[in-house]
Amino acid sequence: MSDYEERREERRERYLELAEKARGEAAARVGSRNVETLRAMNGQPILVGHHSEKRHRALIRRADNDMRASVEATRKAEHYERKAAGVGKAGISSDDPEAISKLREKLAGMEASREKMKRVNSAWRKVGKPGPEYSEAWVKIAEAAGITAEVAGKIRVDMARDFIARAPFTYQLTNLGANIKRVEARISALEKKAAIPAAALVEGNGWRVEEAPEDNRIRFYFDRRLSREACAVMRWNGWRWSPTVGAWQRHLNNAGRYSAERVARELRKVERDE
Repeated sequence: MSDYEERREERRERYLELAEKARGEAAARVGSRNVETLRAMNGQPILVGHHSEKRHRALIRRADNDMRASVEATRKAEHYERKAAGVGKAGISSDDPEAISKLREKLAGMEASREKMKRVNSAWRKVGKPGPEYSEAWVKIAEAAGITAEVAGKIRVDMARDFIARAPFTYQLTNLGANIKRVEARISALEKKAAIPAAALVEGNGWRVEEAPEDNRIRFYFDRRLSREACAVMRWNGWRWSPTVGAWQRHLNNAGRYSAERVARELRKVERDE
């Protein structure tokens, strides 16, 4: 298992742990002493004017708060369970070391789809722009475009939903073209990032900056516990502590490198003031 896959599994496990914790809180709240006591009273009405009235109202209020907290904890658990189920399914992450090859494979599929759409539109025009109703013309379209009769039938059904008589694939080609450009731009950006040589190692009094291209991260390592001022500097500049690697890190890009230089200057200033 690669480092990227390990981090992905750790993220999924963390979401599942948070969901389990929230489920436990929900169960504890719904089974609290306040709720159980009120349930045991079996609908006993409030005795207005009786010495028990104040305690009864307070018990109802506390039980209501527990039930509300249980519902909120259940919602939180469901949220984290959805997050766990979605890990690794949100597309191609730039952190994935195989991101470029996966994007190229995706791009090839998109370009193939675009060519098929163009063939269908061209065949549709050549046979006289038939409507969505079945006709022999659609048999010719299927043969000319190299698609099956079943696929041609689905295209006709989709055309019937369009109130404007136009080619089978019009706005689809526009959207697909925009998505192809977006994927090409991502590939270009990732290739440029991969071609950038690692920056020179920056060091200070008890700290150092290192780049981890395989993880798409730039990191600050410290030999000692940070002061409150130094922690504030890191957080203010968008750095986050990673217990897994024992370092403060950001995404490895030009913004991260620039931030590292700025933080290094601020840390040296903090060191001089200490």
